[in-house]
Amino acid sequence: HEIERPSPLHRRAILFQDDNKQPKFVWIECKETKEGRHKWEEPQNVDEYMGPERTLIERTYFDHNKVRGRPLENSIEIHNRHAFSLDGSIPNQSIIAATQGVVSHDWCGPVVVLRKNGRSTAYTGSFGDM
Repeated sequence: HEIERPSPLHRRAILFQDDNKQPKFVWIECKETKEGRHKWEEPQNVDEYMGPERTLIERTYFDHNKVRGRPLENSIEIHNRHAFSLDGSIPNQSIIAATQGVVSHDWCGPVVVLRKNGRSTAYTGSFGDM
């Protein structure tokens, strides 16, 4: 794990490892994408953390803290293996440890979490460091 930011395009994210109770920080490169007047940042290397097999990556967005019952200042974007319930992925040990086993979703396989700047969803906005 590199401590120094590899480039100005990289954002610090959290990798919740499936086989280790300790999450860790990783660098995700986010390149600006444009379509017409719209521009946003697109994560480039999340698949490096999803395991050795090629897999579809699913994105889930959260902009509300259910436990505290209030909106988040910055949306959270979660990346995980799309077919984790079918591909033999094991329950995510980092998430189980971080939440003391209290989760509203059975996360399996590796999970990468990024912070959006502001309350934005797919194909909008930019990313910031976790």
